[in-house]
Amino acid sequence: MNLSNIGKVQKTAEEKPVVRVPDKPLEEDVLKKAWEDFIELRKKITPDLSMMKRGFLVEGNILKLDLNGTVEEMLFSSLKTSLIAFLRDRTGNSSLLIETKIIEQAQAEKKLYTTKDKFENLASKNPVLRELKDRLGLDPDLA
Repeated sequence: MNLSNIGKVQKTAEEKPVVRVPDKPLEEDVLKKAWEDFIELRKKITPDLSMMKRGFLVEGNILKLDLNGTVEEMLFSSLKTSLIAFLRDRTGNSSLLIETKIIEQAQAEKKLYTTKDKFENLASKNPVLRELKDRLGLDPDLA
């Protein structure tokens, strides 16, 4: 056994330099079309893609997407890797990234489930309701 060749790298073929093709600039029309195509492909697998139908902002090579909470964030994180790969392929831009941000819901958008929550919401808009409730001896939880 010849031990003189251990640890040496043998070159069998001529090494070619790697030529990197520069990224294409993001064209908004192509990007929007690719985004819509992805939604069409994925809606058979993932029925709730409402967070993606709201749209996005483009800043350089970064797409910015607003999400309405942690549930949407979890749903989107399961799609994010395949979406980025899909968009990079369609746009020819390998440096494309997606940033998400959870936006706070306004009080008006907050869901009111219990009668107490509903009463408190109405009473904050019209304080006379509290006085009326007290005068009549009403309890919104017993209604």
